[in-house]
Amino acid sequence: MMRTGLIKHTEYMEFLKSVPTFHDLQEDILSKLADVLEETHYGDGEYIIRQGARGDTFFIISKGKVNVTREDVPNGEPVYLRSLGKGDWFGEKALQG
Repeated sequence: MMRTGLIKHTEYMEFLKSVPTFHDLQEDILSKLADVLEETHYGDGEYIIRQGARGDTFFIISKGKVNVTREDVPNGEPVYLRSLGKGDWFGEKALQG
């Protein structure tokens, strides 16, 4: 189990180093980030976070694509804004706390 944990930590470290936003962070900071990362998988069409929800999580995309939408007030339909992919992140307001 310990070896598996170390392998996962190394994978997380390599992933964080590949994210342009984190290039300039020191190794010890990256290691602390890797320690607290939690991997979560979402299916096609599944919502990660909804508009107006409490933003208490910071997300970094490691695989796949995320569509960013906002709710159109008159008809309640989602309006496409942009796509995010590997290395992109969102939920930065969670870091302020």
